[in-house]
Amino acid sequence: MDLRLTSGQQRFILLLVSLLAVCVNAVALSRGVTTIYSHVFYIPIILASYWYNRRGVLFTAALSAGYLALVVVLAPDPAETLPEACARSGVFLVVSGVIATLASSLSRKEQRYRTIFEHIGSATAILDKKGRIRQANYEMETILGYPGSEMVGRKLTGFIADGERSRIANYLAGRMQGRGFVPAQCETLFVRRDGGCVDVLLTIAGAGENEGLVISFLDITEKKKVERSLQETRIFTESIIANVPVVVYSLDRSLRPTFISPKSRDLFGYGPGEFRDHPDLWEGIVHEDDRHARRHIIDRINEGRPYSVEERVVRKDGTVRWVHNSGSPTLDETGAVLRVDGSFTDITNRKEAEEEHSFLASIVESSDATIIGKTLDGTILSWNRGAERNTGYRADEAIGNHISMLVPEDRTGETEMILNTIRQGKRLEHFETQRVRKDGSIMDVSLTISPITNAAGRVIGASSIGRDITERKKAEAQLRSYARDLKLRNEELEQFAYVASHDLQEPLRMVASYVQLLKRRYEGRLDEDADEFIHYAVDGASRMQLLINDLLAFSRVSTRGKPFEETDTETLLGQTLRNLKIQIEESDALVTHDPLPVVMADTSQLSQVFQNLISNAIKFHGSDAPRVHVSAQQSGDEWVFSVKDNGIGIEQQYFDRIFVIFQRLHSKAEYAGTGIGLAICKRIIERHGGRIWVASEPGEGSTFFFTIPIREVGDHV
Repeated sequence: MDLRLTSGQQRFILLLVSLLAVCVNAVALSRGVTTIYSHVFYIPIILASYWYNRRGVLFTAALSAGYLALVVVLAPDPAETLPEACARSGVFLVVSGVIATLASSLSRKEQRYRTIFEHIGSATAILDKKGRIRQANYEMETILGYPGSEMVGRKLTGFIADGERSRIANYLAGRMQGRGFVPAQCETLFVRRDGGCVDVLLTIAGAGENEGLVISFLDITEKKKVERSLQETRIFTESIIANVPVVVYSLDRSLRPTFISPKSRDLFGYGPGEFRDHPDLWEGIVHEDDRHARRHIIDRINEGRPYSVEERVVRKDGTVRWVHNSGSPTLDETGAVLRVDGSFTDITNRKEAEEEHSFLASIVESSDATIIGKTLDGTILSWNRGAERNTGYRADEAIGNHISMLVPEDRTGETEMILNTIRQGKRLEHFETQRVRKDGSIMDVSLTISPITNAAGRVIGASSIGRDITERKKAEAQLRSYARDLKLRNEELEQFAYVASHDLQEPLRMVASYVQLLKRRYEGRLDEDADEFIHYAVDGASRMQLLINDLLAFSRVSTRGKPFEETDTETLLGQTLRNLKIQIEESDALVTHDPLPVVMADTSQLSQVFQNLISNAIKFHGSDAPRVHVSAQQSGDEWVFSVKDNGIGIEQQYFDRIFVIFQRLHSKAEYAGTGIGLAICKRIIERHGGRIWVASEPGEGSTFFFTIPIREVGDHV
């Protein structure tokens, strides 16, 4: 029975019951009944003593006095009834005093209990056997946002989040029925009145046999937030460690690895597990020439100081990498090393770049060229030894000054032109100009000036490489002078050869005519010696005439050449073969050819090349009938022609000699000719901008090659 009523309710009940007791006893006394109905007064006496303790005793005394007054007034025999009524009133007071004392003690205990219940430090509720809330403390009201009146009578699971409700209901039922395993504590999610959720640590305990349950919970929302934050931080940290381009590690107080990031596989070829399983591997990966660096690290750690070294490590595959190893120790309260945290950074590319930079710097310093670095406004930033030697200025005299210090007065305008070109990101190559030395002398230079850009591609300066070409300029001037003299002499020689060959024709024809006349009239009429002498004279005059004609043709290659025109070489070859028809038929020769191209050439001169090469191929045949094949193939920007025969061949040592004028490999008795035909071919091909050569083996025939550049219509030489 729950007697906890409001004070108004208590007063109303007490007055009502007291009035009923008075009325009942008044009626009973008026009818002469003095014993049984007096017991009705125990009801208000007990209620007043229980509810009001000491004040209840006073109320009992007042009620007893009222009872005695009723006895005196209404009893048939007051004198006889009054002693018994007084005894009953005494009992009333004793009962009231005992009940008040017990109620006061119980009230104090209940107050202590309620104080504990309300201020236990956690949200607490008492549940009945069906899991309904019988009582909830202030902490629970505060956490869930419900007043106690709205929670009492509702099932606890009605305040649990949907996903957790079934699990907690099973726990409550299991604890109530004493079956299955029910954890003493569990984490779950309560729903507040405002719809928000709160993480709690729930404790479920029995309230005594068949008395329901006591539950309590702590708000762990902040704790869960911290845990989630720590979890996110851990995941974030692990993600960073896994993706940063460094190897992060931790060592214990014995300097053995306790943690190493997954990037170790990329840098060392060994995974984290291999380092944990083989602690000696931590030292073993260091290059033997850099073991002193590890000793330096150990000394720094023992001193409690951070360390930073560059060392080489040997990867699992045997390759060597440069790394930057840095870290710092953590000390305990005694100053002893507790742990060491550090990282490896791969600096192989930087080291290689430094070596390359050092190598290039060494090249720059040792170069004979003048190599200068300058800003976009022309201020000198670097000055190599070649610049010192070539200009006479030391580096400290040049650096910081304007580049115009080297420019002659009559060329001052070109400095700004060069700088403007560089600002546009353009490069100047082989720019020939003049510069002034420290002693005032002028030197001719060839400059290559390039823009220097930063990582963003923006031009920030220029590098200049200058070469002293003073001597070359002098040599070029001399060569031009020699070329003019040579050209003049060649023209004179060509004129002389033409005049000589032309003017010799007339007397030679006269000598040849009279010698031939002498042979016709007197051959056989004189002695044998005279006939032989006449024969020699006729032969000599004929060969002299042939030689002069060939010499005249040779001199006319350059002076009497015609302009280049489109020439169908296949048609040209046909005309050449018709000119050689008699020679071809007499030697039973066969001349074949592949499809031939159209080229820009001097038609008559190219015909002479074909005629000389084919005629030689027929002339220098072996025991078999001559077989000649002409073909052409495009190679790059030129046509390569070939004339192949099955003749006697040529030894390699004579390949160059055969193209020299008047050079013969055979006697006149073996093969007729002046030895000038191939020299003419060579001069014609060179006039066309080509080359001529031969490939041959004695007895295996020969192949003569010559090239004609591919030109557009209108190109001339």
